[in-house]
Amino acid sequence: FFSVLFKLHKRFLAFEKPALAIFSILIASMLLLGAYHFKIFSESHEKRWMYATIIYEENYKNWEASKFYHNHFPKAAIHLAENIFGLHLSQKFDDGRPWFEFLESERMNFAYLYLTLFLAALISLAIFLISFAKRDVLTYFLFCAGSLGLLIYSIDGGLASAPISASYFMYALALVRAYPPTKNRFLDTTFALAAAFFINHISVSMFGYYVPTNTFQVSLVLALYSFYVLSFVAWKLSKGRSEYLLALLFAMLVVLSLSYDVVDETLTVYANGRMLVDYSALGYNADKGAAVLLYGLPDSITKEDLNNELSKFGTIIELDKTGWTAFARLLPKKRITDRRLAEYLEKKFKPSTYLHAEELAPIKSYGALYVYWSNPVSDSRKYIRDGFNDIRVLKRIDYGNKTVLLVSGYTSATWRLLSLLSEIKANGYDASVLVAK
Repeated sequence: FFSVLFKLHKRFLAFEKPALAIFSILIASMLLLGAYHFKIFSESHEKRWMYATIIYEENYKNWEASKFYHNHFPKAAIHLAENIFGLHLSQKFDDGRPWFEFLESERMNFAYLYLTLFLAALISLAIFLISFAKRDVLTYFLFCAGSLGLLIYSIDGGLASAPISASYFMYALALVRAYPPTKNRFLDTTFALAAAFFINHISVSMFGYYVPTNTFQVSLVLALYSFYVLSFVAWKLSKGRSEYLLALLFAMLVVLSLSYDVVDETLTVYANGRMLVDYSALGYNADKGAAVLLYGLPDSITKEDLNNELSKFGTIIELDKTGWTAFARLLPKKRITDRRLAEYLEKKFKPSTYLHAEELAPIKSYGALYVYWSNPVSDSRKYIRDGFNDIRVLKRIDYGNKTVLLVSGYTSATWRLLSLLSEIKANGYDASVLVAK
């Protein structure tokens, strides 16, 4: 709007393609740097597939987990920006401080490089969008949407995170609309689709990782692709009948229908949360009751306080709390989602941090957890009990600077690492600590 109003696009026309090329190179550099950072960190820490750390202070609590398929190392740039620009943001979101401080102690702090690349990418994108302002509105929108997604995932998630494929596609689609390689719109659109999947596959394989099967990831891209093709096919059909176009219309309707079902189901759950249900009553091989993991609870809240509030939604079967986390299993007597439960508890307890609830099926599984102590520990029982939240320690091996735990529990690897970090800090370990799966 301002570019057109003040005719800025005329002054920036010469910078259109150079700015776009620079932005693309900078984003690619950030995504590759994040993946390389995780890989070298992993190689120096026994090549585990997920790591987590925490800052647990009286006035600040935050934790971060990272894996190759959702990497949070680049988020250190957010906390660096807070420091440089004197920002004092609330604890209602993850500001990157846990990895910023831990990676700095590892002499692997890439935060300055991430922040420099990000700001340079933002400037080059702004120059390009100013120069492009008088062009086709849909192409402009696709450039905005695709580049915004790439900017976000360059900091939060990385090149292998599932939803980034949609950003790849929208950005590639904007490119083929602005600079079409052929005169056939369908071929150009299909080229953008192929490019989106190719970028994802080649970037992951460069670092020796497999491409995970993610139905939502594929379905989201296919839904965008089929919807876009349908729009111009329908427009062409309005100009005259064509057997080829009718066949293409039917094919795209089938693809859109199948992919939309998956996307809608996933996004509905994401928007509204998961319903707390007794899986055993539905015929699943699960223990009785609905299970939920909570974190972000104030230290002052006792297990009894939590029991009183959760009892309003069901009969408590099992409940434990360690630090700012808790695990509960209950027989629901009211329909409620994990998101609504978190909102209720947030209003009730008024935490200074964000409060999250995660519904899960109470199906027991077994695995190993690894603790890397910055100050060696001779007996991990001092900081890790034999049972906390849903986790039961079946066997432990202490090496001084490392502890290996064989555990059973209901929660997934991510939430086990969070519970473990919370348990360690709640029991008085005051140095930095890294846990892994």
